[in-house]
Amino acid sequence: SSQNIVGLWTHVAGTFDGTTQKLYVNGQLVNQRIGASFKEQSYMLIGAIRFAGVYQSFFQGEIDELRIWNHARTEQELRDNMSQSLLGNEVGLMSYWRFDEGAGNQTFDSSPAGYAGSFSSPTWQPSGAPLQCALGQCSFVAPKGEYSNLVGNSDGTYTRTLKNGTKIHFNAQGLHTSTVDRNGNSTTYSYDADTNLIQITDPVGLVTSLTYDINQKLDTIVDPQGRVTTFVHDLNGNLIQIIAPDGSMRQFSYDANHRLIGQTNKRNFSTSYEYNFAGRVVKANHPDGSTRELTPIQTIGLVDMNSGLGTKANPSPLVQPADAQAQFIDGNNNTTVYETNAFGSVTKSIDALGRETLIERDENNNSTRTTRANGAVNSLTYDAQGNVLSTTEESIGATTSFEYEQTFNQVTKITDAEGNVQSIQYNTEGNTTKIINAQLKETTFTYNTQGQILTSTDALGNTTQFNYDVQGYLQSTIDPLGFTTSFTYDSAGNVISNTDAEGNTTTFTYDILNQLTQVTDALGGTTQYIYDSNGNLLSVTDAKNQITSYIYDVKDRLLTTTDPLGKVESYTYDTDGQLISLTDRKNQTIGYSYDVVKQLIQKNWPTGEVIQYTYDLVGNLTSIEDTDSKITYSYDPVNRLNNALTTGSTSQPDVTLSYSYDQNNNRISMTDSLTGTINYTYDTLDRLTGITTPSSETTSFTYDELNRRTNVGFPNGVTTDYQYDAKSQLTSLIHKLGTTIQSSFGYTYDNTGNRTNLNTTRASLSVNNSLNYTYDNLYRLTTATDPLPAQPDETFSYDPVGNRLQDNSQTNNATYDAGNRLLENDTHRFTYDNNGNMTQKVNKVTNDVTDYTYNVENQLVEIKINTVTIGQYFYDGQGRRIAKSASGVVKTYVYDQEDILLEFDATNTLKAHYIHGLGIDEAFSMRRDLNENTIIENNEKFYYHPDALGSIMDITDSTGLITQSYVYNSFGEIVQQVGALENPYTYTGREIDNESGLYYYRARYYDPSIGRFITEDPIGFDGGINFYAYVLNNPIRYRDPFGKSITLPPPVLPPLFCPINPPINPNPQPQPQPDPPEPDPPEPPDCDKIRDLAIDFCSDTSLPTQDNGFEFWNCVNKFMKEHGC
Repeated sequence: SSQNIVGLWTHVAGTFDGTTQKLYVNGQLVNQRIGASFKEQSYMLIGAIRFAGVYQSFFQGEIDELRIWNHARTEQELRDNMSQSLLGNEVGLMSYWRFDEGAGNQTFDSSPAGYAGSFSSPTWQPSGAPLQCALGQCSFVAPKGEYSNLVGNSDGTYTRTLKNGTKIHFNAQGLHTSTVDRNGNSTTYSYDADTNLIQITDPVGLVTSLTYDINQKLDTIVDPQGRVTTFVHDLNGNLIQIIAPDGSMRQFSYDANHRLIGQTNKRNFSTSYEYNFAGRVVKANHPDGSTRELTPIQTIGLVDMNSGLGTKANPSPLVQPADAQAQFIDGNNNTTVYETNAFGSVTKSIDALGRETLIERDENNNSTRTTRANGAVNSLTYDAQGNVLSTTEESIGATTSFEYEQTFNQVTKITDAEGNVQSIQYNTEGNTTKIINAQLKETTFTYNTQGQILTSTDALGNTTQFNYDVQGYLQSTIDPLGFTTSFTYDSAGNVISNTDAEGNTTTFTYDILNQLTQVTDALGGTTQYIYDSNGNLLSVTDAKNQITSYIYDVKDRLLTTTDPLGKVESYTYDTDGQLISLTDRKNQTIGYSYDVVKQLIQKNWPTGEVIQYTYDLVGNLTSIEDTDSKITYSYDPVNRLNNALTTGSTSQPDVTLSYSYDQNNNRISMTDSLTGTINYTYDTLDRLTGITTPSSETTSFTYDELNRRTNVGFPNGVTTDYQYDAKSQLTSLIHKLGTTIQSSFGYTYDNTGNRTNLNTTRASLSVNNSLNYTYDNLYRLTTATDPLPAQPDETFSYDPVGNRLQDNSQTNNATYDAGNRLLENDTHRFTYDNNGNMTQKVNKVTNDVTDYTYNVENQLVEIKINTVTIGQYFYDGQGRRIAKSASGVVKTYVYDQEDILLEFDATNTLKAHYIHGLGIDEAFSMRRDLNENTIIENNEKFYYHPDALGSIMDITDSTGLITQSYVYNSFGEIVQQVGALENPYTYTGREIDNESGLYYYRARYYDPSIGRFITEDPIGFDGGINFYAYVLNNPIRYRDPFGKSITLPPPVLPPLFCPINPPINPNPQPQPQPDPPEPDPPEPPDCDKIRDLAIDFCSDTSLPTQDNGFEFWNCVNKFMKEHGC
C-alpha cells in the first residue's frame, strides 16, 4: 500500500512462475519471495479476505479492469500494455473483465473463456477508466485535481499537454523525451540502452551530459560549460558523496534499509535522522545539538498503530483520509499540527498558540473556502479547468472575478471588487499582446518566434525594444528615446558586462559555482567577494582594499561581522534559529524574546529599557510599548488597519486614528480624534484623485494615459502642471496662480536619466536662470555651474568608494579611515564611536565642539555645543521620532504611518496639522496655529510646492500668494530663505533641524554641509559599498526618505515591465541578515504578506512563469494593487 498514491490510478500485477512470487506496481517490481501462499479453489477474491465465512475488505477504492494470464509475464511485457486496452484474444489471456456493465451484480469476461464474475453490493461509477482509445489513439482520463491531458499516440508514444500549452512527450517505454513550450522551444532528453538519462539539450542547443557506473548509478553530470559534478555510491548502491565542480563535498550515510541517517555538508558539519515504523523521518538532529521532530502524515491504508494490533477476525482499523494528521515540533519544542485530505493537502492547521486555520476543498482539491483564526473567510470558485473564477472576502463582500481563454487557460478579464475591468489579449502562441486597463488605455507587446518580448508600446505610443543573443539572453534594450543599454554573458548565462546608454561599462566575474566574485566599475574600481564551501559570504573587499569579514556557525547562521577597523559585532540564536542577542561593536547587547509562533514580543536594552509587542489572532501587530510611548492597533477582518491609538505619555498626547477603505482596499478616510476626517477619492484605476480636509478643502489630482500625474489643484487656487518625455522623465514642473507663473523648473537629461540642466524661474526671488550638472563615470555629481545668484559654483571629486575629496574647490584635506569615516576636512575634525556614529565635530577655526549622543540602537538622542544641550530627541517602538526639544522648546508628534500628522507643544496643545499624499514625504498642506488661540483660522493655512526632487521651493498662503521660499545647494544646504514661517519640511520633503543643521531621514541624520550621513547605513552593503554616502553622491536625481534606500521622488513611477534577466546584486550580503527582527510596522495593508499571497494566487491560476513571465508578474502586481499595495 505504500506504493499507491491516493486519488491516482495504480496498475498492480502479481506473478508466479512456479518458484517465485513477484509484485509489480505501475510496471515496477516492488517485492518478491520464494514459494506459493495460495491454494487451488473454484473462486478468486480481489481486494478481500474470507475468514470464518466472513468477508473483510483490504482497502477502499475503485477497480477498472482485471486480467488473468496463463503465464508469469515479464516486467517488460507488463509495461508494454498496462496502459492499453486489450482486444480480448491475446495469446495467454485467460480472462478479461472490463467492468463496463454500469449496473447489477454481474460482470462479464471479454476473453474467449467467458467466465462471469459476481459482486457483493457493488457501487458503480461513471467511466473513470484511466484509458480510452479510438482509432489507434488512447486518451487517459486525468485524476481529480489534474488538469493536463495525456494521450497515447498511434506510434506507441505519449503526449501530456499542460493547461498552459506546454507539451511533454514520452516514448513507448514511458521515458520523458522532450518538453516543448507553446512557442515551440524544445528541451530534449536522450537515454542509453538501459534507459538511463544521458543527455539534456536545451532550446538553444546547450548540452548537459550524464554518465553512469557499471551498476547503472549516476556517476557524473557535466554542464554545458564543462563543469563536472561527481556522484559516488557504495557497494549497496547508496549515494555517499557528491563532489561539486570546485572540489567541495557532501557526504551521506545509510542504515541497513538504505534509509538516509546522516549527511555531512561542505563545511564538514553533520545532521542525522531518525525514522518510525513506517520508514518516515520523525526526528532530525542538527550539528548544533538542536532537534526538529515531525509526526508525519500516516500513509492511508497502513494500520493505525494507536488502535492495537488487531486479529484476523477483527482487523485493526486502517488510516482513512479524514484521519491523516501530522505535527511538527520546532527546535524550541513548539508544536504545529496539520490535518490533510486524501490528496495530502492541508485542510486544517493549528499553530503552537492554538490558532486554527480551516481550508475547505472541492473534489479536485482546489481550495474553496479558507477560514482564518480571526473568523474571516475567503472563498474561491473555479471553472472545469481549475482556473480561479472569483475570490471573495466574505466579511467585507469584496469579490474579484476572472475570465479565461480556452486554449492556454490564461486570464482575459479581471473585474475588481469595485467593478473596474482590465482586459488581456494574446496571440496564437499564448503570449500577451495587449493589456487594456479600466479606462480603455492599451499597452501592446510583440514577440520573436521564441516567445520573447521584442517591443513594449505604452498607451501614448512610446516603444521600448528588446534584443536577444543566440542563447536567448537579453542582449540590449532600446528605450523610447533611442538610447541603448547592452549586456554580455558568459557560457553559464551570468551577466559579465553591462554597458549603459552613456557607454560606461561595469563588469562582473564569477567562480566555478556561479558565485559573484568581483565587480569592476566604470572607473576601474574593483569590489571582491569570497565565499566558504557552503556559499556563505566570508568577506567583501572594496576598491580601497578595505575588508569586511563574516563568520558563521555550524548551521550557516551569521555569528560575527568584523568591520575594516577590526571591530566585531556578534549574534546568538536559540535552538530554532531565531536571533536572541546582538552584541554591537560598542559591546552593547540587545536581547530578543519570541512567543511560540516566532513573533517578536520583547526587546531588552542593556540600559534596562524594554520594548514590548503584542499581536492579534492572525499575526497583526496590535501594540508597541516602550518608555516614551504606547501605540495600540486594531484591524478589520481582512487585516486592514482600523484604528491606531497613541496612548498618552511624557512624549505624546492621547490621539486615536481611524481608517476606512473601499472594496479595492484604497484608503477612503482617515479620522483623528482631535481635528476630524480626511477623505480620499480615486478613479477607476485606483489613482488618487482628491484629498479633502476636515474643513472641506480639496486638493485634486489628474493623470495621463501612463498614470503620470499631470496636474495638482490646491484649495487656494494654485495649480501645478507636469510634463514628461517618452521615458517618463519629468521635463517641466510649473506652479502658477491663475495664469501667473510663480515658479517653473525645466529639466534635461543625459542618456541614462541623470539631470544635466535645470532652467528655473522663481517669481518670489526675481530669478530666471540655468543650472548645469556634470558627473563622473559612476554618475557622482562633479560640477554644478551657472547656479542661482545666491549659489556659488560647486565642484566635487571622490575616492574610489565615494568619499568626497574635493568640495567647492577647497583643498584636498579630507581624510578618511578604513571604515570610510570622515576624520577631517578643511573646516572640521570628526570622531566616532565603535559603531560608526559620529560623536564629535570640532570647528578648526572657532574651536567650537559639537557632541552627539546615541541610544543603544544608534538613534541620535542629544546634541551639545560647547557642553550646552541644543537638542534632545525621543523615539517610539517603531523608531519614529515622536518628540524633540530644541533649546528648551518642546515639540511632540502623532504620525499617520511614516508621516507627521499632528504637532503639539510641551503642554500637548495642538500647534500644526499636516496633510500628506499617500506616498512618502509628499506634504501638500500645513495648518499652523500662528495666533496661539488653539483655532486654525483661514489665514493659518499654507500649501507646499516642491521641485522635481520633492524639495519644498515655495509655500503659499490661503490666498495663493507666496509667503516663504527656499534655495538649496546641490547637497541640500539652505543657502537662501525668504520668509519666517515656522515649517519643518524643506530639502527632499524632509524635516530640517535648525538647531543643528541636520536633516532627519528617519533611520538616521544627514549633514548637508559634508554631503553624507553621520551614522552608518543600517542595511549595510544593501545600501551601497559606502555606508555614509548620500544617495550614491547623485543628489540631483535621487533621495533617501528612510535613510537606508535611495528612491526616485514622486510623481515619477517605475516602468510597467522590463523583461531583464535576474538582476546582479553588486553587494551580496551574508545570509541571514544580521539586522534584528523588528516587527513590521502596521500599515493598511501588510504588503509583504499580500505579495506572498499574490504569488501563491497567481501560481494557482496557472499563469505562465517560464516562457513569458509578464503574465505572471502582471497578475501579481494587479493582485497587490487590488489589496492596497
